[in-house]
Formats: sequence, C-alpha cells, structure tokens
Amino acid sequence: MGILVPEATLPSGFTLTNAYMSFSGEAVQTLKHPYTGEYVLSSNYRVFSNPSKQPDTNIREPLMVPYSNLDQGVFTVLYTALKELYPGSHDC
Repeated sequence: MGILVPEATLPSGFTLTNAYMSFSGEAVQTLKHPYTGEYVLSSNYRVFSNPSKQPDTNIREPLMVPYSNLDQGVFTVLYTALKELYPGSHDC
C-alpha cells in the first residue's frame, strides 16, 4: 500500500512530481510520553519514483503522529497523516 502524490515538497526541501510514498519495509514504533501518558507513532516513509518501487530509493522522511484511538490500526493513522501532509494524493 502507498499513496501517489502529483506534486510534493519534502521536509528535506526536495520538490518532486508524481512520487509514490510508502511505509513498506519501515519499522513503526509506538511511544508513550512518560508524563502525559499520550501515545505517538513514529516511522519513516520512503519516496519512490513509481509504485513498483524500482529502482530502490534512499529517500526516507520521518513522521511522528499522535495516536489516541488505540483501536485504529497504526497504518491507517500513518497514511491518514501522510495524506494530510500531501493534499491531492491518492491511495494506491
């Protein structure tokens, strides 16, 4: 699973067109803040030139997302946050 993004400026400053972004092959951590007890999801998303993920990429961007509804799947939360970062993206 991933998203297609027609146009994106990555947090690192790179501007891309027609990028494919995915959490495939990346670890996802659930962290609990020691004082507030709130949860945060932490992972990296990878940026590819196409959905086949070929050629491989070394472009990885970190993403941290508050995680309050523990019944909701972690990838649902991560992809929702990723789509909010890149409006106009489409599920793939």
